[in-house]
Amino acid sequence: MPPAPLPIIAGAYYARIEATCDTKQITNIVAFRKAGVALADPTDTANALAVTTAIIARWPIMANELHVSYTAVQVATYALGSPLVPAQVAPLVMTGASPGTEHFKQVAGRIKHTVTRRGRGSQHSSYISPMSADDVTSNGEQVTSGWRTSAAADYTAFVSNTLLDLAGSSPGTWTHGQVSKFQNKVLTPNFFPIVASVPQLLVSSQRRRLGRG
Repeated sequence: MPPAPLPIIAGAYYARIEATCDTKQITNIVAFRKAGVALADPTDTANALAVTTAIIARWPIMANELHVSYTAVQVATYALGSPLVPAQVAPLVMTGASPGTEHFKQVAGRIKHTVTRRGRGSQHSSYISPMSADDVTSNGEQVTSGWRTSAAADYTAFVSNTLLDLAGSSPGTWTHGQVSKFQNKVLTPNFFPIVASVPQLLVSSQRRRLGRG
């Protein structure tokens, strides 16, 4: 379960990609929205399952950015427009493919997202860890240019192929974006489409996320 109550947003689907690294929990969050879906829509269960299924098929694209110690466990997707619908959960069988020595688990590559409009509380970045020491420069402060190039291509491919799968399994207009509980400092849940995702040069930290959801 998410660590805090999720907002209620029609047509939005909040997915947790859950994995482990040496028994430590690693979680990535992605969100998608389908246009024209009402609150408590009868299609919410099927749409959430479609998101889970698509992510299971496409998240392995990111394997090259993750150290071989990364072991995926499952994907759980929540239909934010139907709070009583249980998460649609399915196992994800995948391991990281980046070889070499594992870097400190707290070290993460950061993919910064640009949204059409971002409210307070939205997640503005995705953090990719664990990483191979070979993907971090010798001073430990930056990711390599090769990792940035590869991560940019693979994250774009993950999103575009997930959207392609969703359009096939649940026809309609789907968008990749961010979920926010706030808008202009007011509790107004919203979904903001992501227009660009760019890996950053400086490494970031997963310290607060280790062992948590």
